[in-house]
Amino acid sequence: QRMSIGTQLLNLAKERSPGKLQLFTFDVNKGAQHFYEKHGFRVIKRGIEIQSGMADIRYEWVRNRSFLR
Repeated sequence: QRMSIGTQLLNLAKERSPGKLQLFTFDVNKGAQHFYEKHGFRVIKRGIEIQSGMADIRYEWVRNRSFLR
């Protein structure tokens, strides 16, 4: 953590994506939420993960999101 490896991997995933990425994180994982939001992901859905029963969040990143507003 804090060595920019996650940022580099996320940027590579963005470059190789068709322009949109989605991912989940648990609601209790505040560090992950901060990381993804800092990198342009937005919450699109909240729910409960079936196997664990824990609250989760679905995030989405869209290339050039600013043009969609």
